[in-house]
Amino acid sequence: NGWVGVGFSNDKLMTNSDVVIGFTSGGMSRVYDGYATQRIQPPVDTTENLSGTRVMQADGNTIVVFSRPLDTGDMQDLDLAGECVFLLFAWGGTVTSVDPVNIGYHQANRQASAEKVCFPQCQPPVKITCQSQW
Repeated sequence: NGWVGVGFSNDKLMTNSDVVIGFTSGGMSRVYDGYATQRIQPPVDTTENLSGTRVMQADGNTIVVFSRPLDTGDMQDLDLAGECVFLLFAWGGTVTSVDPVNIGYHQANRQASAEKVCFPQCQPPVKITCQSQW
C-alpha cells in the first residue's frame, strides 16, 4: 500500500512539474496524470494524456508502466519534444483513497536527476513508454 511517482521539471522543483503517479491499494491500482502547482499532492489533470497504464508489484517493488505523447498540447503537461527536462522521483506514503485520489506525503523519499534528460524527436511523432522500478 504505497505509491511511486515520476515528474518532469524545468528546474528540479516540484512546483510547476508534470507528474505521473501510480499506486496499488486494497487490490486496486491506478496511474494518474497530474500537474503540481504547489508542494502538495498534485491534482489530477483536467485532460488525461496517459495510455497503456498499469501498476504491478513484484518482489517488494512497485512497477508503473505508462505511455504519453511527447507533446500532448495540454497546458498541464510539459512539452517533452521541445525541451530537455529534469526527472523527479518520489515514493512512499500511504494511499488513503483511490477515488478521489488521496496519497500520503513522501517525506525524504524524493530525488531529481542531476542533469536534464532530452527525449528524442521522431518522425512521425511516437509515444515513449517508460517503465520505472523502485
